[in-house]
Amino acid sequence: MNHIMRTAPIQNFRNLHRELDRQVSSIFPSLRYFDTPVWNDFARDHAPKLDVVETDNAFQLTLDLPGIQKDDIEISLHEGILTIRGERAERVLEDSETSLRSERFTGTFSRAFKMPTEIVEKDIAAKLDNGVLVVDLPKAEESKPQSIKIS
Repeated sequence: MNHIMRTAPIQNFRNLHRELDRQVSSIFPSLRYFDTPVWNDFARDHAPKLDVVETDNAFQLTLDLPGIQKDDIEISLHEGILTIRGERAERVLEDSETSLRSERFTGTFSRAFKMPTEIVEKDIAAKLDNGVLVVDLPKAEESKPQSIKIS
Protein backbone atom coordinates (compact mmCIF):
# COMPACT_ATOMS: atom_id res chain seq x y z
CA MET A 1 0.00 0.00 0.00
CA ASN A 2 1.32 3.44 -0.92
CA HIS A 3 1.07 6.25 1.57
CA ILE A 4 1.22 9.86 0.55
CA MET A 5 2.56 12.08 3.26
CA ARG A 6 2.23 15.82 3.13
CA THR A 7 5.47 17.61 4.06
CA ALA A 8 6.31 21.21 4.79
CA PRO A 9 10.09 21.50 4.46
CA ILE A 10 10.11 25.23 5.21
CA GLN A 11 8.20 24.64 8.45
CA ASN A 12 10.74 21.97 9.41
CA PHE A 13 13.55 24.52 8.98
CA ARG A 14 11.62 27.07 11.04
CA ASN A 15 11.14 24.53 13.82
CA LEU A 16 14.85 23.67 13.72
CA HIS A 17 15.75 27.38 13.80
CA ARG A 18 13.45 27.97 16.79
CA GLU A 19 14.94 25.00 18.66
CA LEU A 20 18.51 26.14 17.94
CA ASP A 21 17.62 29.64 19.18
CA ARG A 22 16.20 28.14 22.37
CA GLN A 23 19.29 26.00 22.96
CA VAL A 24 21.77 28.85 22.30
CA SER A 25 19.74 31.20 24.53
CA SER A 26 19.89 28.70 27.38
CA ILE A 27 23.69 28.59 27.09
CA PHE A 28 24.17 32.33 26.47
CA PRO A 29 21.30 34.13 28.27
CA SER A 30 22.64 37.58 27.34
CA LEU A 31 21.71 36.87 23.71
CA ARG A 32 18.02 37.06 24.69
CA TYR A 33 18.16 40.85 24.82
CA PHE A 34 17.10 42.60 21.62
CA ASP A 35 15.58 39.31 20.50
CA THR A 36 12.05 39.85 19.34
CA PRO A 37 10.45 36.58 18.33
CA VAL A 38 8.08 37.01 15.46
CA TRP A 39 5.63 34.14 15.34
CA ASN A 40 4.18 34.48 11.88
CA ASP A 41 5.58 35.08 8.43
CA PHE A 42 3.52 38.21 7.79
CA ALA A 43 4.82 40.01 10.89
CA ARG A 44 8.40 38.87 10.28
CA ASP A 45 8.34 40.05 6.68
CA HIS A 46 6.88 43.45 7.56
CA ALA A 47 8.72 44.31 10.78
CA PRO A 48 11.37 46.97 10.16
CA LYS A 49 14.89 45.58 9.93
CA LEU A 50 17.34 46.92 12.49
CA ASP A 51 20.91 46.97 13.74
CA VAL A 52 21.87 47.22 17.41
CA VAL A 53 25.26 48.55 18.50
CA GLU A 54 26.51 48.65 22.11
CA THR A 55 29.29 50.81 23.53
CA ASP A 56 30.41 51.25 27.14
CA ASN A 57 28.03 54.22 27.46
CA ALA A 58 25.00 53.49 25.29
CA PHE A 59 23.02 51.35 22.88
CA GLN A 60 22.17 52.57 19.40
CA LEU A 61 19.33 51.11 17.35
CA THR A 62 19.13 51.83 13.64
CA LEU A 63 15.90 50.91 11.82
CA ASP A 64 15.05 51.13 8.13
CA LEU A 65 11.73 52.99 7.81
CA PRO A 66 11.52 54.17 4.19
CA GLY A 67 8.48 56.24 3.35
CA ILE A 68 7.42 56.75 6.98
CA GLN A 69 7.16 60.25 8.42
CA LYS A 70 8.38 61.05 11.94
CA ASP A 71 4.83 61.95 13.02
CA ASP A 72 3.83 58.36 12.21
CA ILE A 73 6.41 56.83 14.60
CA GLU A 74 6.02 56.38 18.36
CA ILE A 75 8.91 55.38 20.66
CA SER A 76 8.36 54.47 24.31
CA LEU A 77 10.32 52.94 27.18
CA HIS A 78 8.30 51.36 29.98
CA GLU A 79 9.63 49.02 32.66
CA GLY A 80 12.75 48.27 30.63
CA ILE A 81 10.90 47.50 27.39
CA LEU A 82 11.66 49.77 24.43
CA THR A 83 8.81 49.80 21.93
CA ILE A 84 8.89 51.36 18.47
CA ARG A 85 5.55 51.59 16.66
CA GLY A 86 4.64 53.15 13.39
CA GLU A 87 2.36 53.20 10.42
CA ARG A 88 2.86 53.44 6.68
CA ALA A 89 -0.22 54.89 5.06
CA GLU A 90 -1.71 53.28 1.99
CA ARG A 91 -1.52 55.29 -1.20
CA VAL A 92 -4.91 56.51 -2.32
CA LEU A 93 -5.35 56.13 -6.06
CA GLU A 94 -6.92 58.80 -8.18
CA ASP A 95 -10.04 57.89 -10.19
CA SER A 96 -7.91 57.75 -13.34
CA GLU A 97 -5.36 55.31 -11.78
CA THR A 98 -5.46 51.52 -11.59
CA SER A 99 -3.12 49.51 -9.39
CA LEU A 100 -1.37 46.80 -11.39
CA ARG A 101 0.80 45.51 -8.53
CA SER A 102 1.07 46.38 -4.85
CA GLU A 103 3.95 44.73 -2.98
CA ARG A 104 4.96 47.41 -0.46
CA PHE A 105 3.70 46.92 3.07
CA THR A 106 1.13 49.39 4.36
CA GLY A 107 -0.32 49.41 7.83
CA THR A 108 1.04 49.37 11.35
CA PHE A 109 4.16 47.74 12.73
CA SER A 110 5.65 47.33 16.19
CA ARG A 111 9.01 46.15 17.54
CA ALA A 112 9.74 45.69 21.26
CA PHE A 113 13.02 45.00 23.01
CA LYS A 114 13.90 44.20 26.62
CA MET A 115 16.81 46.44 27.52
CA PRO A 116 19.69 44.53 29.15
CA THR A 117 20.62 47.44 31.45
CA GLU A 118 19.05 50.53 33.00
CA ILE A 119 18.66 53.44 30.55
CA VAL A 120 18.71 57.18 31.28
CA GLU A 121 15.23 57.90 29.96
CA LYS A 122 15.54 61.69 29.88
CA ASP A 123 18.58 61.45 27.59
CA ILE A 124 17.12 59.12 24.95
CA ALA A 125 17.45 60.72 21.51
CA ALA A 126 15.91 59.72 18.18
CA LYS A 127 16.47 61.07 14.69
CA LEU A 128 14.83 60.16 11.38
CA ASP A 129 16.87 60.99 8.29
CA ASN A 130 16.22 59.70 4.75
CA GLY A 131 14.08 56.81 6.00
CA VAL A 132 16.58 55.67 8.65
CA LEU A 133 15.63 55.99 12.32
CA VAL A 134 18.51 56.14 14.81
CA VAL A 135 17.67 55.80 18.52
CA ASP A 136 20.41 56.51 21.08
CA LEU A 137 19.83 54.97 24.51
CA PRO A 138 22.41 56.07 27.11
CA LYS A 139 23.15 53.58 29.87
CA ALA A 140 22.63 54.56 33.50
CA GLU A 141 25.88 55.23 35.35
CA GLU A 142 25.55 52.10 37.50
CA SER A 143 25.27 50.00 34.33
CA LYS A 144 28.54 51.20 32.83
CA PRO A 145 31.70 49.17 33.28
CA GLN A 146 33.69 50.37 36.28
CA SER A 147 37.45 50.34 36.65
CA ILE A 148 38.62 49.23 40.08
CA LYS A 149 42.06 50.26 41.32
CA ILE A 150 44.08 47.77 43.29
CA SER A 151 45.59 49.18 46.47
